[in-house]
Amino acid sequence: MKYPATKAVWSAASCFVGATRSTVETARVSATSKIVHFVAAVHSALSELRDAGQDPAHGGTAARKRGARIAERLKANMAWDRDLSQYDPETFRREVLPAIQDVTLSELARRTGLTVQYCGLVRRGLRVPHPCQWDRFTATS
Repeated sequence: MKYPATKAVWSAASCFVGATRSTVETARVSATSKIVHFVAAVHSALSELRDAGQDPAHGGTAARKRGARIAERLKANMAWDRDLSQYDPETFRREVLPAIQDVTLSELARRTGLTVQYCGLVRRGLRVPHPCQWDRFTATS
């Protein structure tokens, strides 16, 4: 991963065209030192926020969206669970599973809205998704 300041380092170095190698190296070390201090300050600030019970990396808008999505799926699953006769894992394995064997995991994930990892477990037959998701898998075949 390139740090945003990498451009600054090379900009500083380009100012020394024709300069000695030690001058360019000094500029690089100085810029690198500033980056290290900046990263340390960010980590320190995040640590203080977490100690105070606030974590900007978790919560906020992302958590609300994630919570709403989970609640939506739970409601849909509960509606399906009222009629348990629709849930027959063997039907999924017999009818849907063979049809998705040649579909890429990324394509399954894109079409179903499930994770690539979970789609991999489904395609290998290790998991059977909730019946409300079966139509998404059959649409991929």
